Order: sequence, then C-alpha cells, then structure tokens
Amino acid sequence: MKLPKIFYNKFFLGAMILVFLFSALLEYNQYRQRHKIDTEIAMLKQQEQELQASNRQLEQSINFLSSPEYQDKLARLQLNLKKEGEIVINIPQQQAEQNGGAGGHSPKSNLIKWWEYIFIN
Repeated sequence: MKLPKIFYNKFFLGAMILVFLFSALLEYNQYRQRHKIDTEIAMLKQQEQELQASNRQLEQSINFLSSPEYQDKLARLQLNLKKEGEIVINIPQQQAEQNGGAGGHSPKSNLIKWWEYIFIN
C-alpha cells in the first residue's frame, strides 16, 4: 500500500509536527493543572479531617462544661456556694501553711514516725 503524495510534502510534515507538538504542550498543561487540583483536594481533605477532629473535641468540651457536675464544682470554687445541709469550714491560708501544707502531713519519713511511736510514746 502506497501513501498519498501529500504525506511526502515537507510543508505538510512540518505542519503535522507543529500540530503534534502543540497538542502535546496542551496535554502537558492539562496534566499539570490536574495534578495541582488533585494535590489541593488532598490537602483540603486532610484539613477537613483536622477540623472534624477539632469539632469533636470542642463538642466534648462543651458537653463537659455544661454538665451539672462541672457547674456544681464551678459554683463551689468561684462563687463560694454550697449545697443545702452542707457545712463549710474555712482554714486561713497562713495557718494551713504553718501546719505543713494542705494535707497537714509532716515531712518526716514513715520509718521515723514508727520509731517515735514505738520508742518515744
């Protein structure tokens, strides 16, 4: 089978090469745009997951802060409120520090306490 004479023409071959190069350039540009869009979509999906995790954490915080237990604790600490029938004892800060801190524990070791209990008392 013999090709038509037009395929052997230099101008036709040059024009075909130019058309091929132009279409290859267009395809490359579309590939770059698709790759850029795919990268942006992946980034946005990751950002969406981070925001959903943040929303879940905020919802848990809101649920905790609106719980009756937390509101009761907050009312006791910040507003000095008490429940009905409760007795509140206030110890001045200086007296608590002199008695060895909040728990009133002495800085002695357990071994020394036992020695004093057995042999001194």
